[in-house]
Amino acid sequence: MSKTTSMIVVRETLTRLCSFAKHESRPEVPTPVEGALTVTEAQDYIGKPWTAGPPTNRRNQMFRARPMIAGLLLAIGSVLVLVLLPKAQSREVLAILLAALGGLYAGLGLAGQSTSKFALQAGVSAVFVILSIAGLWFSPWLLALGFFAHAAWDTVHHPRALNIFVPGWYIPACLAYDTFIAMFVLAWW
Repeated sequence: MSKTTSMIVVRETLTRLCSFAKHESRPEVPTPVEGALTVTEAQDYIGKPWTAGPPTNRRNQMFRARPMIAGLLLAIGSVLVLVLLPKAQSREVLAILLAALGGLYAGLGLAGQSTSKFALQAGVSAVFVILSIAGLWFSPWLLALGFFAHAAWDTVHHPRALNIFVPGWYIPACLAYDTFIAMFVLAWW
């Protein structure tokens, strides 16, 4: 490459970089995913009761239409996977699952934009993490207790009871899932 050619390449590169820095040529904005909320819809939706719900799409249609059946189907699928694993590994998976489900409450507390509600939810999350560790270290019956307690805490999230940001399908789906898993743990151990 000659000196003149390399100077031209450098000059063109610098010109492109400078024009990009000046925002003369902006990259295209990606098109939204089908069924997703727009920014305006999401901003309008935040803080409204969950009974209204976002626009229904195929992804969450089963949960919205029959949340208890969806929760039971998920629990049956989970049990089928757990039965295929050795009992020690199943116990570990159940402990991780209980801790993760309990950890969701801290996120729900953050979504509520209230310090007191977040503190309550974070405290409850910590209890579920402690129950999951105790169930792993001491007795699987503590895992069953944790899943029953999770089902009970789900019922407290009814809009008229605790008034914390929770999707309408979450309570019945989680209630069915947690209860089925807790009964499985009691029956299997």
